[in-house]
Amino acid sequence: MKSHQFSTLLAGLLVFVAITPEANALSSTSNEDSIRVGAYGSVSNWRAVARDQLIIWNGPSRAYLVKVWRPYANSLRNSETIGITRTNGRITKFDSILVRGQKLPIKFIQRIDPQVAKAMRYRT
Repeated sequence: MKSHQFSTLLAGLLVFVAITPEANALSSTSNEDSIRVGAYGSVSNWRAVARDQLIIWNGPSRAYLVKVWRPYANSLRNSETIGITRTNGRITKFDSILVRGQKLPIKFIQRIDPQVAKAMRYRT
Protein backbone atom coordinates (compact mmCIF):
# COMPACT_ATOMS: atom_id res chain seq x y z
CA MET A 1 0.00 0.00 0.00
CA LYS A 2 2.80 2.45 0.87
CA SER A 3 4.49 1.71 -2.45
CA HIS A 4 1.30 2.70 -4.30
CA GLN A 5 1.02 5.95 -2.29
CA PHE A 6 4.65 6.77 -2.99
CA SER A 7 4.18 6.13 -6.73
CA THR A 8 1.11 8.38 -6.80
CA LEU A 9 2.95 11.12 -4.91
CA LEU A 10 5.97 10.86 -7.21
CA ALA A 11 3.80 11.01 -10.34
CA GLY A 12 2.00 14.08 -8.99
CA LEU A 13 5.28 15.77 -8.19
CA LEU A 14 6.63 15.10 -11.69
CA VAL A 15 3.51 16.60 -13.27
CA PHE A 16 3.82 19.67 -11.01
CA VAL A 17 7.47 20.19 -11.95
CA ALA A 18 6.74 19.77 -15.64
CA ILE A 19 4.05 22.47 -15.72
CA THR A 20 5.51 25.12 -13.43
CA PRO A 21 7.35 28.10 -14.96
CA GLU A 22 10.18 27.59 -12.50
CA ALA A 23 11.03 24.33 -14.25
CA ASN A 24 11.76 26.27 -17.44
CA ALA A 25 14.08 28.60 -15.53
CA LEU A 26 16.35 25.63 -14.80
CA SER A 27 16.93 24.92 -18.48
CA SER A 28 20.29 26.19 -19.70
CA THR A 29 19.06 26.45 -23.27
CA SER A 30 16.05 28.75 -22.87
CA ASN A 31 15.93 32.06 -24.77
CA GLU A 32 16.70 33.95 -21.60
CA ASP A 33 20.05 32.36 -20.89
CA SER A 34 21.62 31.24 -24.12
CA ILE A 35 22.43 32.59 -27.56
CA ARG A 36 22.29 30.28 -30.55
CA VAL A 37 25.36 30.81 -32.69
CA GLY A 38 25.60 27.70 -34.84
CA ALA A 39 28.72 25.90 -35.95
CA TYR A 40 30.60 28.95 -37.25
CA GLY A 41 29.15 31.58 -34.94
CA SER A 42 26.84 34.40 -35.83
CA VAL A 43 27.51 37.15 -33.32
CA SER A 44 27.21 40.22 -35.50
CA ASN A 45 28.23 42.91 -33.01
CA TRP A 46 28.91 43.65 -29.35
CA ARG A 47 29.30 46.69 -27.12
CA ALA A 48 30.30 47.14 -23.47
CA VAL A 49 27.63 48.92 -21.42
CA ALA A 50 29.20 48.55 -17.97
CA ARG A 51 32.36 47.24 -16.37
CA ASP A 52 30.77 43.81 -16.11
CA GLN A 53 28.09 43.92 -18.85
CA LEU A 54 27.95 43.90 -22.61
CA ILE A 55 25.33 43.71 -25.33
CA ILE A 56 25.79 40.91 -27.85
CA TRP A 57 23.90 41.12 -31.13
CA ASN A 58 22.95 37.93 -32.93
CA GLY A 59 21.36 39.48 -36.00
CA PRO A 60 19.65 42.86 -36.40
CA SER A 61 16.72 42.14 -34.10
CA ARG A 62 18.22 39.87 -31.42
CA ALA A 63 20.08 41.62 -28.62
CA TYR A 64 21.29 40.00 -25.41
CA LEU A 65 22.55 41.55 -22.20
CA VAL A 66 25.47 39.51 -20.89
CA LYS A 67 26.88 39.98 -17.38
CA VAL A 68 30.23 38.49 -16.40
CA TRP A 69 31.30 37.31 -12.93
CA ARG A 70 34.71 38.90 -12.60
CA PRO A 71 35.29 42.06 -14.57
CA TYR A 72 38.92 42.82 -15.28
CA ALA A 73 39.32 46.58 -14.75
CA ASN A 74 37.96 48.31 -17.86
CA SER A 75 38.92 45.46 -20.15
CA LEU A 76 35.51 45.29 -21.84
CA ARG A 77 35.28 49.02 -22.44
CA ASN A 78 38.80 49.37 -23.83
CA SER A 79 38.82 46.28 -26.04
CA GLU A 80 38.25 46.32 -29.76
CA THR A 81 37.88 42.55 -29.96
CA ILE A 82 36.67 39.80 -27.67
CA GLY A 83 36.46 36.04 -27.84
CA ILE A 84 33.49 34.01 -26.72
CA THR A 85 33.50 30.34 -25.80
CA ARG A 86 30.44 28.30 -26.70
CA THR A 87 28.78 25.03 -25.83
CA ASN A 88 27.11 22.93 -28.55
CA GLY A 89 26.46 25.90 -30.85
CA ARG A 90 25.19 28.15 -28.05
CA ILE A 91 26.66 30.78 -25.78
CA THR A 92 25.44 29.87 -22.29
CA LYS A 93 26.05 30.89 -18.70
CA PHE A 94 28.64 28.12 -18.60
CA ASP A 95 30.80 29.89 -21.19
CA SER A 96 33.17 32.86 -20.93
CA ILE A 97 34.04 36.14 -22.58
CA LEU A 98 37.75 36.26 -23.45
CA VAL A 99 39.38 39.69 -23.19
CA ARG A 100 43.10 40.42 -23.39
CA GLY A 101 44.07 36.97 -22.16
CA GLN A 102 41.54 37.06 -19.33
CA LYS A 103 38.66 34.60 -19.09
CA LEU A 104 35.51 36.30 -17.76
CA PRO A 105 32.90 33.66 -16.85
CA ILE A 106 29.33 34.57 -17.84
CA LYS A 107 27.01 35.19 -14.88
CA PHE A 108 23.80 35.49 -16.90
CA ILE A 109 22.42 36.14 -20.37
CA GLN A 110 19.12 37.90 -20.93
CA ARG A 111 17.45 38.65 -24.24
CA ILE A 112 16.43 42.30 -24.37
CA ASP A 113 14.45 44.52 -26.69
CA PRO A 114 16.65 45.74 -29.59
CA GLN A 115 15.51 49.35 -29.10
CA VAL A 116 16.49 49.21 -25.43
CA ALA A 117 19.86 47.73 -26.40
CA LYS A 118 20.49 50.54 -28.92
CA ALA A 119 19.70 53.16 -26.28
CA MET A 120 22.00 51.69 -23.61
CA ARG A 121 25.20 53.65 -23.01
CA TYR A 122 28.27 52.77 -20.98
CA ARG A 123 27.89 53.44 -17.28
CA THR A 124 30.56 53.19 -14.63
